Amino acid sequence: MRVLLNALNVRTGGGESSFLKLIINLSNLDKQNQYIVLVNKMQWVKYKNLLKNYKVIIIRYYIYHLLYRLFFEQMILPFFIIFKKIDVIYSTGNLTSLLAPCKIFLLLENSNPFSKINLKWSFQDKVKLKILKLFSISSMIRANKIRFLSKNSYDIISKQYPFVKNKSVVIPHFFDENLSNKKNIKFKKKDRYILCVSDIVPHKNYENILKSFSILCNKYK
Repeated sequence: MRVLLNALNVRTGGGESSFLKLIINLSNLDKQNQYIVLVNKMQWVKYKNLLKNYKVIIIRYYIYHLLYRLFFEQMILPFFIIFKKIDVIYSTGNLTSLLAPCKIFLLLENSNPFSKINLKWSFQDKVKLKILKLFSISSMIRANKIRFLSKNSYDIISKQYPFVKNKSVVIPHFFDENLSNKKNIKFKKKDRYILCVSDIVPHKNYENILKSFSILCNKYK
């Protein structure tokens, strides 16, 4: 079986770490199926040592903008899948090729478009989330299997769209056990602080975290 791993939407953070761990594990555990990884030039430079056991297809362009990605995945990728005789595609970032002539395993990792929490998104972000939600729903309908990263995100979306219940599985991002062994990590700052390893984006809700921390410090100091 020929499996296409679409990594074009993989960028940084937990999503990238998890995808790289997936590549390593598949290479070690599955010797029967053939895996093809779709990356851009920048990703190839970063991941080439990990991809030495894979067949790699390199795209010259950086398809990060949502509209560019939609154009590529809906208009170009289906022909690529036919030409490479792909049996299954693993799609990340909520979206997949709706016309893909093969089975689809969809990773639904961004639940922001489905959240009922009123956050301070910019107008541009609101438009992007609406487009992402529309194509996420279409991708969920088209997918043969859907992977959620947490039971919470599964509960949020399955309540709104019950049809996902029969074809969903919850598989969290991996945990690097080596991190717990790094006891020699030292921080130079001696004052109290909040350490959060993440991007600064509205849905992380840093504003309320800092306000809550301030209340605790002032009330119980």
